[in-house]
Amino acid sequence: MSNALNTAHWGIFMEDSSGGFLTDITFISGKFGAQFESQQFPMRNLTFHNAQTAIRQGFDWGWTYAGITINNCFVGLDMSAVDGNEALSVVGITMIDFSISDTDIFIKTAKTATSRPVGAGNLNVENIQLSKKF
Repeated sequence: MSNALNTAHWGIFMEDSSGGFLTDITFISGKFGAQFESQQFPMRNLTFHNAQTAIRQGFDWGWTYAGITINNCFVGLDMSAVDGNEALSVVGITMIDFSISDTDIFIKTAKTATSRPVGAGNLNVENIQLSKKF
């Protein structure tokens, strides 16, 4: 995919599915490495290089990412989606074994003390490694 600042390239756009499994995929450049909008889904061993946003989570009920590598992206995970009623669209994400390097924003979220629904926007993390060259 293009690495131009005005690129409109998306590696994967997936919506309206339930269940499944993705593993061992590498994304290079683009506006979004991947955008996922689905109910529940596990993913493992995804690698993102030089994308403006590595992962954009449009909506979910419960999503699990494991063994993810994000390198030299502007945003690692964007889970800031809201619906037309200003309610959070992302219910919950679990992140296990992430390696994030040279990425300006690790997580972008819209969660606030008054966000609706109350249970949305949950994020569970385990074993996250962050590094940045200065």
